[in-house]
Amino acid sequence: MAFAALISAYQDAEDGETQLRALLPMAGRTLLENQVRRAVAAGASHVVVLVERVPAALNAALDRLRRDGIAADIARSPAEAADRFHPGEDVLLIADGLVAAPDCFEAMAARTPPTLLVVSDIAENRQFERVDADRRWAGLALTDAVALAETAAMLGEWDLQSTLMRRIVQSGPSYLPVDGEGGAIADAREAVVLADRSAGSRDAGKAMLSRNRRDDDGWVERYLFSPLAVRIAPLLLDRSIEAIWPRALSILFGLGGAACFWFGWFWAGLALFLLSGPLHAIAARIDLAQLRDRGGSWESRFGTGVVHAIGLLTLGARFTIDSDNRSY
Repeated sequence: MAFAALISAYQDAEDGETQLRALLPMAGRTLLENQVRRAVAAGASHVVVLVERVPAALNAALDRLRRDGIAADIARSPAEAADRFHPGEDVLLIADGLVAAPDCFEAMAARTPPTLLVVSDIAENRQFERVDADRRWAGLALTDAVALAETAAMLGEWDLQSTLMRRIVQSGPSYLPVDGEGGAIADAREAVVLADRSAGSRDAGKAMLSRNRRDDDGWVERYLFSPLAVRIAPLLLDRSIEAIWPRALSILFGLGGAACFWFGWFWAGLALFLLSGPLHAIAARIDLAQLRDRGGSWESRFGTGVVHAIGLLTLGARFTIDSDNRSY
């Protein structure tokens, strides 16, 4: 079902490393970028980001999204945000600082409003806002544009995110638990996190990294390269190293291996070829962590395939030449 997304991005972080929760670091990018990409991947037709101020880092994050073809509109007030949605449109509200597994977004996108994603009211979920005696809000709420506009009109000095959630509760919503019977996700460990500090957002990014998989991974990449990539990619992400660098090294090592084969240096060529595989897997893992998945694009696969083909052809040619020389 088509829907739009409204992301709250105005609450301050707690650790002083950055001004806004939305700008907390996550997978070498910002938490806001993760939220926008998650919403779009789940089917959001457009995204509105509600802010009170627009620091340079926020503009930079939105520019990175635009370069990947993802547009997110800025709204500076609840009324302006409400005006960005069509009257008959469903709206997915995303809480400030929320990091949620893709299953949660997809499950909410499949529901009809009003719906709240909830977790149990237990000690480990105390960072989430209480809904009732048994449940807390897990940061995703599905409503409609009319309810949003009505809430914005009566808001006054109240917080839109919390007030809209409360009005959804009063409307008699359906509740979608994160885990348990009928839950949104099978593995609910760290499936939803409210990050208010840099350490929390970084840890959440690493936890989500283990959930990101490409269904078309071959068995070699899945069982040999991926375990190494899962360990190394977070270290590179913490240093804001882009996927293009390990991917370029992978291609360079592959071509270097082909050159070694041509000159008869078989073991050196084999070593370079074996190193190119994990480097490509690391690059793909970085892209997946940033929800870009360029490792699975046809351009990347074509380039990798060409390098492998060159290596095999060069190796075959070298063996043919050596065989002919020995025959004489």
